[in-house]
Amino acid sequence: MRNLFLVSATALLFGACTAQKPILESNPAFDPIRKTTLNERYEKALSDVESLPSSGEKFSVVGFNYAEWAFDGKTFDTKKNQEAIDAFNAGVKIDSLFPMNYVGLGRMALRNKDIASAQRYFAKAQSIVENKKYKVSKPLKQNTYIAIAAAQLAEETRDTTAARKALNLASAIDENNLELRLTWGDYQFRKNINNQSAAIAEYNKCLNIDSKYAPALYRKARLYKAAKNYEESLKTLNEAIALDPTFAPAYREKAEMSKELSRFEEAISAYEKYLELNNSCRVQQRYASFFYLTKNYDRAITEINAAIVCNENNHILNRILGYSHFELKAYDQAKSFMDKFFAKEDPRNFDVKDFETYADIMIGLGQDSIAILNYEKALSLFPDYTAGYDKIATLYTNNAMAAKGKENEAKRIMYYTKAADTYSKKMAKLGEDPRDLFVQGQVLYFSQQYVLADSTFMKATKRYPESWFWVAKCENKLDVNQEGRAKAFYEKAIVLVGQNPEAIAKGKKSLAEAYQYLGLYYGNMGDLNCSKSAWMKVLELDPTNKLANQLLVTPETLDKELMAAAGDCVLVTFPEVKKEEEEK
Repeated sequence: MRNLFLVSATALLFGACTAQKPILESNPAFDPIRKTTLNERYEKALSDVESLPSSGEKFSVVGFNYAEWAFDGKTFDTKKNQEAIDAFNAGVKIDSLFPMNYVGLGRMALRNKDIASAQRYFAKAQSIVENKKYKVSKPLKQNTYIAIAAAQLAEETRDTTAARKALNLASAIDENNLELRLTWGDYQFRKNINNQSAAIAEYNKCLNIDSKYAPALYRKARLYKAAKNYEESLKTLNEAIALDPTFAPAYREKAEMSKELSRFEEAISAYEKYLELNNSCRVQQRYASFFYLTKNYDRAITEINAAIVCNENNHILNRILGYSHFELKAYDQAKSFMDKFFAKEDPRNFDVKDFETYADIMIGLGQDSIAILNYEKALSLFPDYTAGYDKIATLYTNNAMAAKGKENEAKRIMYYTKAADTYSKKMAKLGEDPRDLFVQGQVLYFSQQYVLADSTFMKATKRYPESWFWVAKCENKLDVNQEGRAKAFYEKAIVLVGQNPEAIAKGKKSLAEAYQYLGLYYGNMGDLNCSKSAWMKVLELDPTNKLANQLLVTPETLDKELMAAAGDCVLVTFPEVKKEEEEK
């Protein structure tokens, strides 16, 4: 393409002459190339445009081809973005009055979030088509307005108000223009995200004008996809394919829809058809990557290794190879490919899943500390990502549980403390959550921070009544003088949990522990009747309880005084507790 940008003196002279033409209009020779771009055959569009004479319009066609090519549905190719900008600037240089190059520069400015420059470029294009001395043809004038509106709607820095103004100007020229009605549909889609009836009505107007206009059905299908109505989206795509079997984007979108519906064979078949229509290195590599999305990881690795040779600079393939090897638990290979990806890919294209997957790979390799660093990096780079907090806390907790024995006590406490700190960071960002408080209380308890654990569990009791067991455990640890500080809290836990059969079934261990505490408490107080009653409840809940068996069951260790007691003490009173009162 370098020759495309070498503007000779003759070409410049020709451009200067065309700038003085009494009528500015589009050359219909470029229409088939625009259609080729619409069909996502970007390489073919560049090849076909080479043979056409140099002009401002030629560069605009090249620029818009690169602009569309640059976005793969997820990330932007910065090199192709620059190719688009270079083409539009070359078009302005060769013909300063062809308006579409200014529109293209405006669109790229929006893509780069330079709104002020975008507005200047759009205003320049509009001033040209509205200047009567240039006698701009109606089709070029209308297409300029449509392109301005489309740019305002397509980029993240969209402006639906500005888009509507441009569309109104275009509608005043010919309201039955297919691209106009299509863009009105896009406007309605962006403007009324919760009510798509207006957008569908506009797309249907396209079909009323031309019943075989596949792009309208394609847009409707994407609308259904956005609403997660995948079946209707797939049905509409099939209608588009029936209308125009050569419309490649419909096959690609059908492959995506089939994948979402776990119809992987259909997905692969649709992508094979897309590859047949767009047989290029780029599409071959996307086709190979598609096997990962259909969870066929072995095939993905095979296809990518075959396709990567045609363009080894497509570093996204290293990402997919890393992901695929990870799914197959081939952690060494997964790490190798992810290392290549991070080293060579533009950091602006990094995704939260890249860091999360790398962290998971490190876990597979037993390198938890590196895993934690990557989860932390994901949390810092992607503000909406929050799952990393739980993953980090879980790693610290698992490491704490693995550090068994008295000799590892300091290490164990350190890991539990770090887990607790991670929950604090999570709640500082997201607000306190009863579940997080409940889990944090446990790791605080195991890190021997009993006072803090106690207050943390207190906050969780409304949502999790079983927290009272943990409050009691904390109080017991803090009761250095053995004054029975935990008794009232164990009794409260028994009252709240011990009435519900489902809760009893889930909390037998905690209930048995509570009654064991009461058994010991009453025994120390000399109240053998209540002590025996408590130990009998322990055996009822846990027939294998060692201490209860020693006292009441095993002949060699029976406590005769305890056995002689009546054991008919009422340990707790179960009032009728209304649910709303529990939650207060």
